[in-house]
Amino acid sequence: MKPLATALFALAILPGCPEGGGGGTGDGGTTKDDGTRDASRNEGTTDEGTRDNGTIDEETWDDGARDDGTWDAGTKDGGTWDAEQDDAGSGTEDGGTDSGVVVTPVALTETKIAIRTHVYEQFLKTFPDGHPLHPYRTLDWDAFASSGRVEDVEYTAVILENEYVVLTVLPRLGGRIWRWQSKVTGRDQFYVNPAGIKPCHFSYLGWWLASGGIEFSFPVEEHGYVFSVPWDYETSRDADGSASIREWVTDAVSGLTLEVAVTLRPGRSDWEMEIAAANPTPKVVSYQLWLNAMLAPGGGADTAGDTVFVYPTDTMIVHGGDAVLGNPRDLIPWPVHKGMDLSRYSTWLAGIDGAGLFVKDNAEPYVGSWVPSKNEGIVRVFDKDVPRGVKLWSFGRLKPTASADYANANPPTAYYEIWGGVTDSFFDFAGFLPDGTVGWKERWAAPSGIGGLSRANDATAVYLDAPASVAQNVTIAATVGAVPFSRSPDGNVRLVFDGREVFNLDVALAPDAPMLAQVDFGIGLLPPGIYDLELVHDLRNGTTPLRDTRKIEVK
Repeated sequence: MKPLATALFALAILPGCPEGGGGGTGDGGTTKDDGTRDASRNEGTTDEGTRDNGTIDEETWDDGARDDGTWDAGTKDGGTWDAEQDDAGSGTEDGGTDSGVVVTPVALTETKIAIRTHVYEQFLKTFPDGHPLHPYRTLDWDAFASSGRVEDVEYTAVILENEYVVLTVLPRLGGRIWRWQSKVTGRDQFYVNPAGIKPCHFSYLGWWLASGGIEFSFPVEEHGYVFSVPWDYETSRDADGSASIREWVTDAVSGLTLEVAVTLRPGRSDWEMEIAAANPTPKVVSYQLWLNAMLAPGGGADTAGDTVFVYPTDTMIVHGGDAVLGNPRDLIPWPVHKGMDLSRYSTWLAGIDGAGLFVKDNAEPYVGSWVPSKNEGIVRVFDKDVPRGVKLWSFGRLKPTASADYANANPPTAYYEIWGGVTDSFFDFAGFLPDGTVGWKERWAAPSGIGGLSRANDATAVYLDAPASVAQNVTIAATVGAVPFSRSPDGNVRLVFDGREVFNLDVALAPDAPMLAQVDFGIGLLPPGIYDLELVHDLRNGTTPLRDTRKIEVK
């Protein structure tokens, strides 16, 4: 391996990255109308001289941290406390932060909220004795359509709120996690149906609620049986300032039980969900268990046309097929199939008639999406060995027809779905042994301000973009974005090219103070070949550094 030439690099703050911890852009930066970045230099950002050690001068963002590196998150109701720090520091599961940090406990509210509802309860009728779905209820569609009643109906709601997130859970409406609002961007991440609560034609029960949020498809696939039944619930607070809702239900057909716990911790922009199912019966039960998130990140009322689906795989299994994707169970390449980039929502709108794809042999513990025009997205981080199944669904060209059913919206609106389940696909059922249990934990976050999404873990999200090929002895321009899910006063971002560090920056970041920059570095007279460019974001708090790699061909 030939050594690199002396590292000469520049750091330019790109639009969308707040220099002072706020929501603005870097000096001189502008955002184009199409939401793409303007890569022009911010000349006042960094010393353009040569740094032999591959680092830049001590010029970093001021994210509002105090001189001693701590931060004051404020108080609530006059009460504050010092969060205990364990070995993992601020990125830990229990929400601990740096020693001496004053935190605000998560607000927990149990209330009633009024939601516009196409009244349907009185038109539900129980399946008759002896029917496989007894005692669940189906909908008398004729009577419902004749009624046409729409009114505000009060629903039991549990609201969890910290400085970055507001979550609203409707435990008595199928345990639905109904709204997820980012206080960083001020926008909804789940689809918010303009019709409110409205039945539509789907599911084994003959009706379904496409009302947005996360539902739980149990004990069968395709939205299950428990999407509308009342779940029992309880709320709790923990000593670290976190707040939770635990909700549970028993399937009336199989006797299987399902429990879901949602937790929000102080100082974190992500939230946690723990799912656990059990078989208290004396028999083996065939079942499926999936969560289904109906999403429209960056707006809520409709999926943005420039949305990009981030699924780290190279092969998908077709679920509902069409002329483009093929037949159910077919294996197709991802993201490009038949010359079409399926990772772009615009491709689905233009040429696919509503379909689903399952990840084949899921190898990464995250999925998500990004909306370039909003400079924000969502990410789901999970244990890939337990919820084995990962699915993408979109209505595609069927958006107008489908929207008329579930939303009555003009112009039509649509969501897309991220599914996660215990089996590889809807084609597979699992056998639940007597007294058996199954469960997992996962996190959801809404990163913003980093220019894109290329990788994530349970502590941070990053974006790395660089040319796929370059000539010898040129300067490479790499786009680097990073945002932690909690304040990171002592973090580090670095780039490594062909085993050599070409950029190193100690930087204080936070969910509302991300990093987005262009890093230019020279590569010298390297021989032709394929080289690795690696981005490393290290929070330096005991969590595992997040790494993302791009292959660059030197010609």
